[in-house]
Amino acid sequence: MPINADKPHLWKQDIAQSVDLYNSWFMEFAPSAYRDTRITTTQQVESALVSTANLTNITLPERLQVVNSVGILKL
Repeated sequence: MPINADKPHLWKQDIAQSVDLYNSWFMEFAPSAYRDTRITTTQQVESALVSTANLTNITLPERLQVVNSVGILKL
């Protein structure tokens, strides 16, 4: 049985700790090309979210900008 399957009040904290642990591991041990790409992609996604108010205010100019700046994000 998983350690906290019967303790749902711990899940949010457990997930946050797991993500933090993975992120720390990735940034320390992944090859620099992966780290650099991840940093660049994260910045692009953050910019897209800011320019579209977390994807709640998407008009044609913002949509075109998002698609052009983050090729994988097609709205």
